[in-house]
Amino acid sequence: MTVQTLVAEAGIGYATFFRHFASVDALLVAVSETMIGEIVERLGPALSSGDQGALLRAAAAYIAEERRSIAAILIGGGERTRRDITSQAIARAEHLPLALDPALPRTLAVTHLVGGAINVVVWWVTSEEAAEEEQLVEMLGRLALAPVVASSPSQR
Repeated sequence: MTVQTLVAEAGIGYATFFRHFASVDALLVAVSETMIGEIVERLGPALSSGDQGALLRAAAAYIAEERRSIAAILIGGGERTRRDITSQAIARAEHLPLALDPALPRTLAVTHLVGGAINVVVWWVTSEEAAEEEQLVEMLGRLALAPVVASSPSQR
C-alpha cells in the first residue's frame, strides 16, 4: 500500500495526506484505533455478563463485517504496523473486565489473549479454508481465550 495509491483512491492531494498522517503506517494505526474502540463497544454487553460464547460471537461478527478492512490493516500494513496495533489492543484490553485465570500474571494473560486473537484473525482473513464465521468463533475460543480464562469451580 502506497501513499500514491491511497490519495488516488481517496481523490485527495498528496500534501493533504501528509497534513494529517506522517505515513501509511500512521494512517493504518489511526484507523485501527477507531476499530478497536468499535469492537470494545460491541463486546461491552458480553463483557458485563461474563458470557464467553456471546463475547466470541460478537467479536467474530464484527470481524466478519469488517473482514476486508481488517485484512488491509493487518496484512497491508506489514509486520511493524501489526506490532503497533497489537500493542495498542493490549493496552486497551488491560482495562477490560476480563475473567482471566488468577494463577496467570494478568499482563501475560492479556498479551496472550490479544496476540492469539490477532493471529487467528490474520489466519481467518487470509485463509481459503477459513470461510465460516463459526469457525472463527471456535478458533478464537480454543486458541486465544481458553488458555487464559479462569476455570470454573468444576474444572479445578
